[in-house]
Amino acid sequence: MTMHRRSQPTSPGFTLVELLVGVVVGGIALASIANVAVSHVRTTNRVTWNTQAQRDIAKINSFLAVESREACAFSAAAAAPAGWTNTNTPMPTPSPCTTPPCATAAGTELRLLVPFSTGVNAAPIPRVIRFYTALNATTGRTELRRDGPRILINGRLDSTTANDNAVLIDGVNTFTTSVSADCRTANLQLSLDVPNGGGTTPLEPITLSTGVRMFS
Repeated sequence: MTMHRRSQPTSPGFTLVELLVGVVVGGIALASIANVAVSHVRTTNRVTWNTQAQRDIAKINSFLAVESREACAFSAAAAAPAGWTNTNTPMPTPSPCTTPPCATAAGTELRLLVPFSTGVNAAPIPRVIRFYTALNATTGRTELRRDGPRILINGRLDSTTANDNAVLIDGVNTFTTSVSADCRTANLQLSLDVPNGGGTTPLEPITLSTGVRMFS
């Protein structure tokens, strides 16, 4: 009687070539997913930083508008006009508020002349607020700074104490100013550097008006 040997089934495993192909394909897929994830994170960060920069500009705009309401005149020069001094000597009549000159050409600083009342029917004393940019040697970022009367908790200005070199914001890219011929309106251009390679914000135009009526 003839005996027939049953064939053994072939093992359903993978060949070495199939394994290598699978590893390569999987690596490509993981790399693609990683690139998409990194790109998404970077895009999200840029959007976040740009949004924060726009909020910072809005805050600076509001702050400058509040400060301007205390002033009777603007000047755009790097040096204060004649008569713009921080002294306890009453302003002369006519005062520097009614007798410009003030600097009107485009500059990189802005000064506000603030008359402080010393009493009923008394001539006010002058105080000057200065906004300017300066490079921070430690961080390498340009800061917008303020020199002038200290701001009290209630928001009013202190005519007796100055607070100079106060940093309002850092990462300033552009800060330019010009003033109208009557010294009553200031036009600013402000832009900020956006961190993490986000470039710079568009130039933000800011228009300020004095809040104190000129007096003689």
